[in-house]
Amino acid sequence: MALLPRLGALPSGMVKVAGALLVSAVLILLPTSLPPWEHYPGYDNFPDLPGTVQNHWLLHTLGLMGMTHSSMQMYPATIDLVVLNGFPLDAIASWPLAALLGWPAGFVVFNLLTLWAVGLSSAWLAGRWWGSLQAALVAGIAHQVAAPLLRELAYGRSTQVFGAIFAPLALGLLLEAMTTGRSTRAVGAGVMLALSTLTYWFFGFFYGLGLLTVIVLAGIERLPKTPQMSCIFAISCLTILVLPMGYTAEGLSNQAGLEASLWSVVDHGSESIPLATLLEHRDLTNNLSQGIVGLTPLWWLLAGLGLAGRPRRWLVLGLWTGLGLLLAAGPWLTLPGEFLLPGPFALVPDVPLLRRLWWPDRGLFLMMPAVAVLAGGGAAALSRRWWWAGWAVGPLLIVEAFVALPNLPMPTTSGTPSERVKALSAGTGPVLVLPQGSTKFKLAHRILLDQIHHGRPLVNGTMPPDSETAPQAFQRISSLLVLQHLYACAEGGEPFRFSDARDDALEPLWRFGVSEVHVDTGIFAGMETTLANYLVCVESLLGEPIEIRGPHRVYGLD
Repeated sequence: MALLPRLGALPSGMVKVAGALLVSAVLILLPTSLPPWEHYPGYDNFPDLPGTVQNHWLLHTLGLMGMTHSSMQMYPATIDLVVLNGFPLDAIASWPLAALLGWPAGFVVFNLLTLWAVGLSSAWLAGRWWGSLQAALVAGIAHQVAAPLLRELAYGRSTQVFGAIFAPLALGLLLEAMTTGRSTRAVGAGVMLALSTLTYWFFGFFYGLGLLTVIVLAGIERLPKTPQMSCIFAISCLTILVLPMGYTAEGLSNQAGLEASLWSVVDHGSESIPLATLLEHRDLTNNLSQGIVGLTPLWWLLAGLGLAGRPRRWLVLGLWTGLGLLLAAGPWLTLPGEFLLPGPFALVPDVPLLRRLWWPDRGLFLMMPAVAVLAGGGAAALSRRWWWAGWAVGPLLIVEAFVALPNLPMPTTSGTPSERVKALSAGTGPVLVLPQGSTKFKLAHRILLDQIHHGRPLVNGTMPPDSETAPQAFQRISSLLVLQHLYACAEGGEPFRFSDARDDALEPLWRFGVSEVHVDTGIFAGMETTLANYLVCVESLLGEPIEIRGPHRVYGLD
């Protein structure tokens, strides 16, 4: 019995599908896509967008080798951003656009092209899977409007969206390799898996599991070249990954949080909670309201229609969907009667290279391309009965996404230089901007977007220094008395003063070459009492400001 589908040629007219998918990407990214030079796509009070943009800018500014010894953040600590944040493949891809168009336009156009490419990759697979132009169009749109993908984009995590491009390509090429015995297809599948892995390390785990189902089914079907194609696939993937993986593995000792077990207490935001509880906050069942799966009946109905027919047309896609949902369910599966059954994700913290994979809902990235291709099959089935229906459901999927999903219209963050940039550009050298980034003052993450324009090294880190994810070098710097006092100023309710020897406390900042400390009063808009208390605390150590630059009070340390 045939278990794997045999892919056909692309249907004619794919150029029109590509054009339609570009239009849908523009619509989904509105209002940032038109015009692209004013706003970034993503929430303005969430740290991941500034962190992602900053990662791209640092790669463009320092180069890949410079990112391994960066002191642009958490100055003067030397941070290996390649180990901390992963290989910056998406930042490499955005480099030409940022160089040509500047910020934020280059980054916005990069996101637009990324979303377009996600649609194109699923359209390519569905068109060959079902032999239908309508299937290609609907699968492309279905992947673009998938709730988990849009949530990542809205929260500023466009890296994961970029990594999603390669999954449909890897699946299609591996299917073709197994069913035709063509070694070039096996090489291509390995390259696609490697690229998705380089974009986000854990996609190698998620997509690797999905592609393993293809190899297993090929073995059950007894396809003659399964062993050879599997070896070629694995070798081509590992050839690309061996050096980056080796480098990352060697530097893992500097990665915070690797020793945490399910029952370790970790700091996340303003809470100290068991890691198991944190994982439950980001699993399948606790995030329906945020659009992780999405209450999008048309999206799921089309996928259901795609299940009709012989098993080989849907078996692989069904396995990918089920496996993605199972991984996203978190450490435990809740059965009737509130009985908890350990799920596959419960094993993740026990695997050394996967211990920092704290977000089970990213397993849904394995589900999305499968459901998208199934939705394409549903459109093909409709078009056989009513020729117009297969075309109509594509635009309806976009309308449904805007109506049903909480992250559309796409939220925006200003990308134009602010008064803060002018205040910081007036000085030179490393600078400390207060209050430091923390969950209490989320707008403090704006300093990462501002740094793109002023270019000064920042003593700041964007996370609490006692966080489980804070780099060890940053934890050491943050333990200095001067920084501990300034952190306490931000956390305290009532005003309190610095009572130790001022010169002794400030000496490390002098030694680091920090000549200015800025207090961003704009963060305290509408919180006059909080600002007054904060200034009492800060100025008991720093003295009176030497200058007022826009919203910044500037304190000299010379």
